[in-house]
Amino acid sequence: MQVSDKLTEMYAGYYDSDVAKKRAIAAAQTIAHIQDLLPQRKFHDVVDIGAGEGAVLAELDRAALADNLHALEISPSASKRSNAAA
Repeated sequence: MQVSDKLTEMYAGYYDSDVAKKRAIAAAQTIAHIQDLLPQRKFHDVVDIGAGEGAVLAELDRAALADNLHALEISPSASKRSNAAA
């Protein structure tokens, strides 16, 4: 998949530590909503498109909601933070 230069530039340095705590809180809320909507549901594969640094995937993993977790992300700064956390 080819990503436009403008989009790549916009997200190049977006994921820094300044707002990581906010994204972690939002991720926990997202997973709580999923659990409310789909109680007792476990998935085989989950793909997070626009995964950022992986906050939602980390919460999915903690909640054991999926066997396999996958991430797609165009931001180098997010990928770097995600890989460092793994």
